[in-house]
Order: sequence, then C-alpha cells, then structure tokens
Amino acid sequence: MTKILNFPSPKKNNPFVVKVMVVTLILLAALKLPELMDNRSALLKKHAVFPISNQTKITEDYLVYDLNGNSLKLSEMLGENLTILAFWATWCGYCAEEMPVMDETIPYLQKHGINIIPVARGDDTPEKIKQFFKRGNIKNVESVIASSRLLHKDLGVASYPTFIAIDKDGIAFANLRPNWEASDIYSLFEQMQEMKREL
Repeated sequence: MTKILNFPSPKKNNPFVVKVMVVTLILLAALKLPELMDNRSALLKKHAVFPISNQTKITEDYLVYDLNGNSLKLSEMLGENLTILAFWATWCGYCAEEMPVMDETIPYLQKHGINIIPVARGDDTPEKIKQFFKRGNIKNVESVIASSRLLHKDLGVASYPTFIAIDKDGIAFANLRPNWEASDIYSLFEQMQEMKREL
C-alpha cells in the first residue's frame, strides 16, 4: 500500500515569503528597466521628439474657431492623458500626405484619453478646410482654426506640419515629428507621459 505523505500547509501571509516576493519583483523590475529605457530612447529618436525649453501652459486665453465659426477655448479641448496639437495648412504637401493616416489613428487614441487637435492657420477658411477633407476622404479629424498668431508664437511654431505634445496639466513639453505609418506610433503616444521625464 502506497503511503501518502502529508506536508504541512504554508502559513498565509508569511513575512519571510512576502519579503522574498517583494525583493524578487524589485530585481525583475531593475533588470527590465534598461530595456524599457532603450525602447523609449529608440522611440524618441525615431519620431524626432525634442523637449521644449519654454514650457507654455495652455490657458483659456488661447482661442480657436471651429468650422462653423464658433469660438472655443483650447484649454477645454485637451485630452484626459495627453494632447497633440497638430499645426497644419491646406496648402502644405506633407500635411496632405499625413492627414489620411492621422485620420485612421485618431479613434484608437481617443479611447486611451489621447486627443489630437489639428490647428489650421488663421488664413485657412472653413470652406477651404472642408474641401481639403472632402478630397482626402477625411472623416475623423475635426480641425480648428487659430484665431491669431499668438499660439504659434508662444509654442514656437515656424513651419508645417508641427506637432506639440501637451501633458494632462496643459503644459507643452515636447516638439515631435511622428512617423504616422510606423507600427509603433501607438506606443509613442501611449508612453509620451512617461517619456516626458526623460526629455
């Protein structure tokens, strides 16, 4: 007859076991950190992310207009986690190439609290923008129009397209040139808040 050995059950919440688990988790995190940092550094380099020295806060003083002529406060349009202000113009060739890809990306990003706000030049009329969207079959992008050059000046926007990252507190912290067709474009935006500390 086979004898069954009964081993004592381990005590729950054993302090020694808990300490070992905590130390193990810390070591694993430490080992994983360099790899995580390398991945972020690669993302920063690939998508040309640079820090903004003059970190402007988006306040209610910055006004924009929607395509129906309504005045809006940019500060009330910011995303829950991150906002990307995409400065563009209807005559900009690069903007025309990137807008369709951005249009496909926006719904996914919005589900993760990331808002992309295209800001057109003040001399682009609602009619021009609507025609631009119709030609490119743009359905998800909701562009606004800058009410003055103040926003461009304060954020250092001198060419198109220009992308400015705004954190959840409304502070502009990075200028970037994302590759919208790259497979890691979602990772870029999802990690921007953490990468802010590394800029």
